[in-house]
Amino acid sequence: MKTNAGQSEQAWAYSLSCSYKQDYYFLQETLALRWRKWLTDQFMRRYFHERAFYQLGQGKVIDNPDQRIAEDINTFTGQSLFFATVVVGSVIQIIAFGGVLWSISPNLIYFLIGYSAFSSWFTAAVFGKPLIGLNFLQLQREADFRFGLVRVREYAEPIAFYDGEVREISLLQRMFSFVFNNQKRVLRCQLTYPHVGKTISDEEILHYLDLVNLSSLTTRCGGLGGELDWTKVLSIGEQQRLSFARALLTKPRYLLLDESTSALDAANESRLYAQLSGLDITPISVSHRQALLQHHHEVLVILGDSGWRMEQASEFKWDG
Repeated sequence: MKTNAGQSEQAWAYSLSCSYKQDYYFLQETLALRWRKWLTDQFMRRYFHERAFYQLGQGKVIDNPDQRIAEDINTFTGQSLFFATVVVGSVIQIIAFGGVLWSISPNLIYFLIGYSAFSSWFTAAVFGKPLIGLNFLQLQREADFRFGLVRVREYAEPIAFYDGEVREISLLQRMFSFVFNNQKRVLRCQLTYPHVGKTISDEEILHYLDLVNLSSLTTRCGGLGGELDWTKVLSIGEQQRLSFARALLTKPRYLLLDESTSALDAANESRLYAQLSGLDITPISVSHRQALLQHHHEVLVILGDSGWRMEQASEFKWDG
């Protein structure tokens, strides 16, 4: 009978312990979720207040602010509540066992308080500051890696068109290995993409930049080794001219150009197409600009009934 009674008490204690842990974790997760919801709303309002999102995109104060809002707030609320519950639990234990320790020896209480204060200060001073920097850097690298994966999805078509899989895998592996370069590619890599390990002299790169009217780019961006977010630093027109420089360097027999001069003026457009002709590169252009007719021999006309016809560019009548 005593054994059965003891087993019943143990089962009741175990059941109570499980129930307490379930309620504890449920309360912690609920508080974290509600805190994250409130904090995300606050940051979203500040992100769009007075076009802050645009100003952040122009500078380097905060990297990947969108992912900071989506991921870092979740990490912050979860970890903060975890440490808060640890502190509260420790305080409760001190109160619960303080009386027992005091009855044993008051000096023991003083010693433990002094020891706890010293060890906390020592840990924070010696390990705390480096860990803060390491944690910030870790979050930054993870954000860059996620953004690199998103960028591959966003630019899937040009990456596939240029057979850039090897370079993209190399970049993502470097980012995952904490060498976070993502879109902050070196200017030289922008021109040699997607050829990995191809050796090209500085003089040759500068020559091709001059051909597309980008000779001042190296001075503006810190040389050929400059590391910047090129989609933000370069205008659409400059990005188009850089793509032409890449094509001139690669020298393909045929070059497919889909609205590749849409952001350029007539003079730069004519200059770029003239460079293609000089290197025997045959352009295949998709465009709504009549001025491009002079750089082509034939026009493929797509008809509304799924049909098509070929016409000589010199005889083609442009109807807008």
